[in-house]
Amino acid sequence: MSPVRLLFAFALLAALLAEPSRGQAQACHPVEFRKPDQARFRSTLGFLAAGYGSGDDAGDYQGLYAGVGYRADWFGGELLLPAYRLSRSTGDTYGLGDLVLTARGTAIRARSDAITAGVELPVMLPTGDEKQSLGMGRVMPMPGLWFSFARAPFVVRAQAGYGHMIGSTPSEHHQHGTTGTEPERHPIVNPMNRSEFEHALTLGLGLARTLSVHARWFGAVPVADESGVLREILAAGATASFAAFDVTTELQVPVAGDPFDYKVVIQLGLSL
Repeated sequence: MSPVRLLFAFALLAALLAEPSRGQAQACHPVEFRKPDQARFRSTLGFLAAGYGSGDDAGDYQGLYAGVGYRADWFGGELLLPAYRLSRSTGDTYGLGDLVLTARGTAIRARSDAITAGVELPVMLPTGDEKQSLGMGRVMPMPGLWFSFARAPFVVRAQAGYGHMIGSTPSEHHQHGTTGTEPERHPIVNPMNRSEFEHALTLGLGLARTLSVHARWFGAVPVADESGVLREILAAGATASFAAFDVTTELQVPVAGDPFDYKVVIQLGLSL
C-alpha cells in the first residue's frame, strides 16, 4: 500500500472510531523540529478527559477527536472532527462536536527556516448539537497570525486571532456554568465567546532525538460581548517520537475563567 493510501486509511479509521464516541476540537500540537518538506501529510487521533463546573452544574466529559492535514512549504490545511460523551446531572449525552477546518499560509521564512510566520483561517462549523451543549450552533471563522522560531533544542510559537460567530447576538450565546433560572450556557465541551480575541504561546525543549517537553499558555478575551467570559489556560506536556509516529500527553489547568476544572489529553500522530 502506498504511503498516501496508508495515510487516508489511518484517517478513515480514526474518524470511524471517533464518530460513536466523544472528542475535543482543540487538539494539542506536539513540538516538532523537522522541516515542512520532511512531513507533508499528518493524521491524528486523540483522547481527553475533563471535569467542569461546581454544585448542581458539575460534571465531566470524555472524548475522541480525529484529524487529517496536509502541509507544504508555503501553505497547508487541516480537518478536525471531535465527538463526545458528556456526563451531567440530567444524564449522559453522546454526539459529535463542531467540525474545524483550517487553512494556513506561510508569508515569511528566514534564517534557514528557523523563523517562519504567516496567516491562518480556522472555521468552526456547527456539526455539534447546540441544544445538548455539544456545539456553538453557528459558523465561527477565526482568522489569525502565527509566528514560529525553531532552533534545536528550542521551539517558540505564538498565535493571535479574532473569532466571531456569524449572525449571533449577545443574548444567543453564553458560557457554561449557570444555575437556577439563568439561561443554559454552552457548549460545555469547548466554551467560547461569540466574539473574542484569541492568543496562544508555546515553549518547547528537545531533551533527546525522540523526546521533547513543552509548556503552553492559551486563552481568549471577550470582545464586544457583554455575556463574555475571560479564559486563560496553562498546559504542560511531553512528546515521544518513533519514526513517523508520535505520542503526546498534556495536562491543562485554567487560571482565569472556568472553561473546565482540569483536562488531560493523549494524542497519537502519524506524519508522512
